[in-house]
Amino acid sequence: MKIECIKEHLEVALNKADKIAGKNITLPVLAGFYLDAHQNSLSIKATNLDLGISINVPVKVVEPGSVVVHAHTLSSFVSSLVKDRNITLSTKDQVLEVKTPSTKTNIKTLPGDDFRHPS
Repeated sequence: MKIECIKEHLEVALNKADKIAGKNITLPVLAGFYLDAHQNSLSIKATNLDLGISINVPVKVVEPGSVVVHAHTLSSFVSSLVKDRNITLSTKDQVLEVKTPSTKTNIKTLPGDDFRHPS
């Protein structure tokens, strides 16, 4: 997966979905976002098994794909980027690289097979 988008649009969607992501210790994958990039859209899904949310963000999809990443880690990092307008998310192996013109970080991904997201 590789996408490019406007940081502000991504931040708003991540902050909304972060409120839904579960804090379930027995199923750590539920504390994550399921990110699915296809066509010109990034679908961000989160659930706590009682409630689910799916938010679509307009993005430029360079390479389609999907990944599960820890919700609070990603939303906190994106919120901390104050001076950058554009952001790139890309995956390689089990790592999500979050990159802006001035900052870059890698966030370990979670196995997505067990993620139960809203339809």
